[in-house]
Amino acid sequence: MIGGMGVLLLLLLPGCGKAKVAKKTVRKSQAADIVWVQVQGAGVRVPNQEAEEWAVRRATLLHQTRELGSGRCFVRVYSVRPAELKFSRGSQIPDPPGRPVETEKVVPESWLAELQAAGRNAARAAECVMTKAGVKDKLTGERGLTLCSLGEIRWNTPTEAEVTGAVWSGPKGGTPCTYFLRKVDGAWLVTEERAGKVS
Repeated sequence: MIGGMGVLLLLLLPGCGKAKVAKKTVRKSQAADIVWVQVQGAGVRVPNQEAEEWAVRRATLLHQTRELGSGRCFVRVYSVRPAELKFSRGSQIPDPPGRPVETEKVVPESWLAELQAAGRNAARAAECVMTKAGVKDKLTGERGLTLCSLGEIRWNTPTEAEVTGAVWSGPKGGTPCTYFLRKVDGAWLVTEERAGKVS
């Protein structure tokens, strides 16, 4: 009988006296970073990044409006961040992420001046309205204009980037595109354009 109890105790003992291993938890901020890396790709160090971002957008807009001549165009620039993560009750793993959040970026006057110096009659998107007839200047009512939308920049290397964008001439006009750019001799150039967003 004692032998049987001994065997029973030996079977139970491995589960006794051991320190409990803490469950690995993921803080919400860490989880958000993980999701953003999945959406945006691994970080690339870009010297003077903010200035380079506007240079990439400038090159993209000049490409988008290359056939527009002196026609009026309105520019909308935005950045994209992942939706706020949510956790189901008691779960340490975040729920599937919702739609990314778009945030408008303020277009600097100096950047608009650069575009105008390059021959584009550019203004901020806030100065226009989309109607059934097309894009219309809020102040003058001028029609037949274009709204250019420039979104998130993905850096592949410090001299290679992708940017999402679209050109709209009316409520149903406009196809989202991904523009591929390369920095050559200090200037950003669009080397390829593909319809739709490239993941």
